[in-house]
Amino acid sequence: MEKIPYYAITVRRYNILFRHTEWFHQTQDLYNEILLFYYQLYLEIFTDEQPGTQEALRILEKLTIVGRDKQPVPNPLPWKKVPLYFRRAAINTATAAAKSYLAREEQEQPTEAFTESVTFYKGMYRDFQQNTISLKLWDGEEWQWSRLRLRGNTVPEEGQMMSPALVLKKDHAELHIPWKIPVADGRGARERITAENKICSTIFTGQDAYTVCCILDSSGKRESSFYIKGGREYANASRQIYDRIKRSEDVQGGGGNAKVNYRYWKKLKNLHEHALADKPLPVYGEGLNVRDWLYVEDHCKAIDLIIHNGRVGEVYNVGGHNEKQNIEIVKIICKELGKPESLITHVGDRKGHDMRYAIDPTKIHSELGWLPETKFEDGIKKTIKWYLENREWWETIISGEYQNYYEKMYSNR
Repeated sequence: MEKIPYYAITVRRYNILFRHTEWFHQTQDLYNEILLFYYQLYLEIFTDEQPGTQEALRILEKLTIVGRDKQPVPNPLPWKKVPLYFRRAAINTATAAAKSYLAREEQEQPTEAFTESVTFYKGMYRDFQQNTISLKLWDGEEWQWSRLRLRGNTVPEEGQMMSPALVLKKDHAELHIPWKIPVADGRGARERITAENKICSTIFTGQDAYTVCCILDSSGKRESSFYIKGGREYANASRQIYDRIKRSEDVQGGGGNAKVNYRYWKKLKNLHEHALADKPLPVYGEGLNVRDWLYVEDHCKAIDLIIHNGRVGEVYNVGGHNEKQNIEIVKIICKELGKPESLITHVGDRKGHDMRYAIDPTKIHSELGWLPETKFEDGIKKTIKWYLENREWWETIISGEYQNYYEKMYSNR
């Protein structure tokens, strides 16, 4: 096959139709058991110097697989008749995981169990066509060549197929196939910048769900940004995000459009105009109402994760595990601003004012793996700091329609 001088790798995802889905789980479980075996062995023997991937593969196989000389090995593989390329895929994944662990200071303990998707090297798959492929699967007792039907994507007109991966979702299975696609222009970024070409800077997210692209001119200035992912639902969600970004940029630029944002400001209780100017800080009732506080970036990450990985039509509660009384928040704000708590003024409570909002985020954590990353103590300080450093953003809002709202809600209480 002719070598491709320049190429890009794209992954096509296919839904799998197959009767014995339990074989998928049997195969993945065995794969991760073998992976863990070699991961632990790697950490045991490569304590000082780490070899390259190919050298590590050679050493690990020599320690675990009986050769042609039939001599016993010091660490025999506990499983019998494991296909060569199935084993090597597990070894390479184990090597990468072990190197990652040794390079990270924050992970104190080695991984005790894996749930990696199975990569099928050549010899473990065959006969790929437009909508079918054969995979060698473990049924719990023996290996079976199994014909799978594929749906939901097409085959590139040109390019080279790479090793597919079996990805098990909660309610279905997918086959992810990377393709090497020829690229006519293989110049690097430095050459393109020198030629004053525009550059597309790409960020691949950790969730493997989408890609964020920024178009930069030759001076490095951003001209545009966009997401890459197919599907009408995603396109619609992206369009909604762009609309919000546009509205935010309008306000950021100094526009006097208070109507767009004043509904968010009612939660701040006119913080800056009052606390910074030593005006009274109004608090409903005794300030004992409880709310769950969450840093804005964590909230945005949760929304983004739901858009890309959540189930269509499902409801996800997003909570910060930080239930605090309103009076606590106001006192923290006074302390951070260096203002006396004597500014706190208790006003009449709203009729039917909810005493507590309790958010249960168990579903988004268990299904999508989301948890807030920012501690409350850090998030509140960063929020206050941002507002202090961006007065031009909010000073235009504390007027007009928002001021009318404030008078209506807090006067005569």
